[in-house]
Amino acid sequence: MSVNDHEKLEELYCNYKTVMLYTAYQVLKDQQLAEDAVQTAFLKVICNLDKITDTNCSRTRKYLVIIVRNVSINLYNQIKTQSETFLPQDFKNLAEKEPLLEDIVISEESLNQLLRNFASLDKKYADVLLLKYAYDYSESDIAELLDISYENVRVRLHRAKKKLWDELEGSAGYERA
Repeated sequence: MSVNDHEKLEELYCNYKTVMLYTAYQVLKDQQLAEDAVQTAFLKVICNLDKITDTNCSRTRKYLVIIVRNVSINLYNQIKTQSETFLPQDFKNLAEKEPLLEDIVISEESLNQLLRNFASLDKKYADVLLLKYAYDYSESDIAELLDISYENVRVRLHRAKKKLWDELEGSAGYERA
């Protein structure tokens, strides 16, 4: 790691340690586990440090929050499998249909509707969509970053697009081609 990388990492830590710790604590409800999650998240950030160009912007903040949230969820799931009484978690199952979300021509009104629908998505679906389409990560990179299987990434992307599409159809009158 170069001197610039050390400075970048230090700046990231100083700027975002609090929000990352808060995010981890929201999932884990334990201060020590949250600190462990932040440390693990920074280890993942080190591997992808070259992808962070501006250390003080909302895009970087969102990126770090996504990483620490998913590290926290993975840690939570590991603990949950060891002790079934740790914390409850809700998982939703959706019907399988392939949405063609990329084929929509988005007007300003439908973009606003899409953003409202995106905000209502479960975080695990929103995270993979953001990493895929906003940060241009491949599905295999997302799988490695979130520590989930490649197939799980594909399923989450599919379900997220389906949910967005279904909500767009219901609210804006879109129909599939």
